[in-house]
Parts: sequence; structure tokens; C-alpha cells
Amino acid sequence: MERPAGGTAVKLSNLTIINYALYVGGPMHEATLTTVLLGVQVACSALALVVRYALTGLLYEVVR
Repeated sequence: MERPAGGTAVKLSNLTIINYALYVGGPMHEATLTTVLLGVQVACSALALVVRYALTGLLYEVVR
């Protein structure tokens, strides 16, 4: 990871969620990183369920 002096652009060598979590959260223990990533997974799954079930009525007339 490179941080240029005086700039906001950042160059990361591998664009994964794990590296982004480490970039945002800084250095952390592996157990803490696992907890953070599980939290992200739960939040994304909850958002997907909300989109799937709560917003279905906007797209379809008949919902079973």
C-alpha cells in the first residue's frame, strides 16, 4: 500500500475486502479481522434480504 505525501489517492496491491478492512481499520489481530468480516457478511446478507422481500412489491403485482 502506498500513501502519497499530501494526496488522498491510495494504491493498494490487491483489491479485496480483507485488504480494505485492514486499510480502514489499521493493523488488527486475526480474530478481530474475522469478527469484522463476519459483521460485513451479516450486514450485506441482511441488506440482500431486505431488497429481496421488502421491495418485491414495487416490482411485481402479485407476491406470494
